[in-house]
Amino acid sequence: MNFKMQLSGLNDFLGNAYGQETQFNSLLAGVGFERAQIDLLSNGPLEQLVSGFVTAIKEKLSSGGKGDHVFQVACRRYGLDGESPETPDAIAKKHSISAQYVQQLEEEALQKCRSKTTLNDLSKSLQQLAVAELSKIAPAPSKGYVSEKLFRLTNLQADTDLTRMDYTEKRAGLFERIQAELDALEAEYQPVFETAEQEITALTAEIKNDVLLRGESVQGGAYCAVYAPGRSTWDNDGMIKYAATHPDVLKFRKPGQASVTLRAAPGR
Repeated sequence: MNFKMQLSGLNDFLGNAYGQETQFNSLLAGVGFERAQIDLLSNGPLEQLVSGFVTAIKEKLSSGGKGDHVFQVACRRYGLDGESPETPDAIAKKHSISAQYVQQLEEEALQKCRSKTTLNDLSKSLQQLAVAELSKIAPAPSKGYVSEKLFRLTNLQADTDLTRMDYTEKRAGLFERIQAELDALEAEYQPVFETAEQEITALTAEIKNDVLLRGESVQGGAYCAVYAPGRSTWDNDGMIKYAATHPDVLKFRKPGQASVTLRAAPGR
């Protein structure tokens, strides 16, 4: 196994899963390790740390109905086992499956790692692995060092709370001014809208009556008043009984009422 190849493959895998800026070191920083601690790990037990993290990835990807097929494809595509990565065609030929299915399994591996649950689990695993390795090669942080950070956190949180209070107060004041302006705007325009809607409703009714009287469709402006003659329906039961002995079944015909609908005119 070539460790440099494994680390390179892991970085490629992480980049494809989370974005090109995501590398193994950035994951370590993301779970709270300082630059000096990351340097210690990089210059010391990095191989064991990477191996343990790849094992954690395997455990997450191997769960589910497809067993460890998803991980095996990801492993060979990216060289997570420290061997040279393989193309989808090469993997497909080796396992007598289609290259398309290989790509499907690879994408499934990436999508699974992107899930919030998997990402949280992998972060916890990485943190535990790194803590275990650091405890072997470096002394634990002093109580005073941790206490100093707690004071910094206290001050930072207090400053943030004050800033948030200031923001909330200013935001509320801004909303009050905006709400007053909105209320004034509503009072100004609402009567105009109500009058316009009343006029539109009345004019629409007039147009429908006019078209019913004309008995034909009329187009004007952006609208077309479509005349539809009433449909004729039949009393089927009565017609069947009556038609047996009387040819004048039209007496059972029930003419419907004509209607008018307004539609957008063609080309508008």
